Amino acid sequence: MDITLHKIRPVLSKHELAFTQWCEMLSDGGTVLHTMVMHGSGQWLESRIKISPGRNDIKAFDSVMADHKRQQCFSLLGLTVEGDPKDDHAEVAMHETLDEVASGKDVVVKRPKESYDSLTEEQLNELETELDGYPDLGEEILTKYKIRCLSDMPRTKFRYCIEQVRKFKLYRNEKRPMR
Repeated sequence: MDITLHKIRPVLSKHELAFTQWCEMLSDGGTVLHTMVMHGSGQWLESRIKISPGRNDIKAFDSVMADHKRQQCFSLLGLTVEGDPKDDHAEVAMHETLDEVASGKDVVVKRPKESYDSLTEEQLNELETELDGYPDLGEEILTKYKIRCLSDMPRTKFRYCIEQVRKFKLYRNEKRPMR
């Protein structure tokens, strides 16, 4: 991201634009990332996103924060980076479609078999509540779904995941002697 900002800041400056990001601590202990693009005329555009790492440790927080900073910057400025492993390859798909249109072919919209929309805030809160006191289960979920934080889980996997967590908790609690 530093390399990207180093390249775009002169372009922004030339057009009287400035870009900034900062964090706000919430009373509930959460963190909100603010991203703002400002123009010399006084107009501005802001985006906010709550930072919700899958684990309560600094590495998870740093990872989620870095991803959100990048996503917010690119989104507000309308940027894509060629060859970026974190890009969803939408630009590549767009070029293929444009080539098809230019050749006169009919374009068929291809939809993925499953949706990759991530969890809603309500679903994330429900999952985090279920995992409270079971950090090892949270780690297993991250590994199984190959995600960096719970908020990245595909919505289509939520119901199955929640059911499995509840079954495992019941099993574990039955095996544990009562006090």
